This record gives sequence, C-alpha cells and structure tokens, in this order.
Amino acid sequence: MISFPTKPDGILELYLIRHAESEGNINTGIVGGQSNHLQLTERGILQAKALGEHFLQHNIFFDGIFCSTAERAKATATTFSSYINFPADKIVYSDDLLEISQGEWEGRPRVEVYTPEVLERISSDVANFCPPSGESLRDVEKRMLNFIHHHIHFHPDKKQRYAIVSHGTALRCLIRAVLGFEYAMIFRVVLHNTSVTNLQRTAKGWYLERLNDSQHLNKVGYYYGYY
Repeated sequence: MISFPTKPDGILELYLIRHAESEGNINTGIVGGQSNHLQLTERGILQAKALGEHFLQHNIFFDGIFCSTAERAKATATTFSSYINFPADKIVYSDDLLEISQGEWEGRPRVEVYTPEVLERISSDVANFCPPSGESLRDVEKRMLNFIHHHIHFHPDKKQRYAIVSHGTALRCLIRAVLGFEYAMIFRVVLHNTSVTNLQRTAKGWYLERLNDSQHLNKVGYYYGYY
C-alpha cells in the first residue's frame, strides 16, 4: 500500500484571560467601566502569580501575548508572563482590548444609575443600549473582533497559541461574537478574575474548548464578581 504524506492540520488557540482582582472588583457598589487607573489588590497579585505557575507547570507557552492598556490588565500580563519567560517588552498593548466604557456613569453609585427605567431600556435593546458618552455591547464586540482580524491570523498548516488579557464584559462580547449566541446570554456567562477561556480555530471554524477555567485559584481564592 502506498502512503502519502498528509498536510498537518492548522490550529489557532486563543487563551482569553480576565485580569486579576482589582480595586474596582471589591467595590461593587460603584460603576467601574474602563476605570483604567485601578490597581490590583494583594489577592489579585497572588492570582496572577498562581496563573503564571499554572502555565509553567503545564508547559503552556505563547507565540504572543496581547493586553488591554488598563493598569490592572497590564499588571496581570507582566506578572504571569514572567513565569514562562515571555519578555515583557514583547507584550502588545491595545486600547481595543479595554473594558466597555460606561461613559458618564463611571465612578457613580450603581443604585443611582441602574434605575428601573434604565434597566427596562437595557432589556429592550441589550445589544445597542449605550450609556451617556459610553459604549454599547455591539460597539465593544466590533472593536474586539477588529483587533483579532488585524493581529491574529489563522494558518491552515500552522499551530499557534496566543493569550489575550482583557476584561469581563469585553471578553464575553468576543466570545458571543465568535460563537453567535444571543446578546442577552452575555450576562449569563461567568468569568472569574484570571480565569482562562480557550477558543480554538481550525479549518472548520471556531470552537469553545474551555470556559472560565479557574483551577489555579484553589490556593488563593476566587472573587465572584461579574464586573
């Protein structure tokens, strides 16, 4: 029997990583939005270190790391990447990976902002509702997808692995865009701080391999905040 060499199947792996616990995560009564100045908490630093140890232990290395320009995301990326000897100056930062902007609402008490009337407006048009001077979910989805299309390319004969360090709502928007579920389901997807969600791209399309993997947090604790 004559055998012919087969062309290897290409696969693109995206590791979607939510930033570690920040000051905003423990102050849940305030609208956060982008709030790019917020720093990691002490537990957040431990979470980022635990993630780095997890990657090293399981021989998970990256062809590239992309990161939001928010301080909490940058601190997360530089911390875990040091464990796998990924050069800090090779991390690519982009505003396209920032959290959803809540515009004029950022920094205000939630009880003042999310009135029954506002909640009704949101539920009536989840995808397109936009806070004053802020962004809609559709806006965030568009810029996240634009980033992927411009910076990460699938090659049918190549194996690639990239990490994207971003934020809860922004990552949920990207997952929704790739998988095509209803916008209302975005609020039913839980992503813990430093959780890892794996998306895989093959010649047949996109697949969800893993969602909200937080096993590395067993030693340092979870934060069950969704914002």
